[in-house]
Amino acid sequence: MANAVGEGAVSRGYAVYFNRPGAAVVTWDPTLRAVYVDVQGWADSIELAALMEAGLQALTEHGGSRWLAAGRKLKGNQKLRPGIVEDFVPRALAAGLRRVALVIPNEDAKRAVDRLVSVLPAAKADVAYFATVAEARSWLNSITET
Repeated sequence: MANAVGEGAVSRGYAVYFNRPGAAVVTWDPTLRAVYVDVQGWADSIELAALMEAGLQALTEHGGSRWLAAGRKLKGNQKLRPGIVEDFVPRALAAGLRRVALVIPNEDAKRAVDRLVSVLPAAKADVAYFATVAEARSWLNSITET
């Protein structure tokens, strides 16, 4: 399937799957072998569903198992539309998602993603919070794929 953002979407090996300025950019990071979500601010429920679908598409196309969400600009009032998590998580796990690194700037933003994390079965996916993208990348790179 073609990139969601059209011509010029691939740069330096990073395939862009979703790009909404002010909301988020979703890419496949070939050096990390992971979906990389750069949260740039508040996404409405439609954008949030679209970026999660884009990440799932990247994960599936590349046979990946890692997800890095850099939520440094995440707003604490972000809400998930009912059903997004319940639909997305089982499909992501079935596609191979096993490790999720979350860069969260503060407690308000952390609460905004707690619902997603709470439905990831611990036995199926490892989830860790980090203060910086560098720490999250290091953690993901320290894990040997099985």
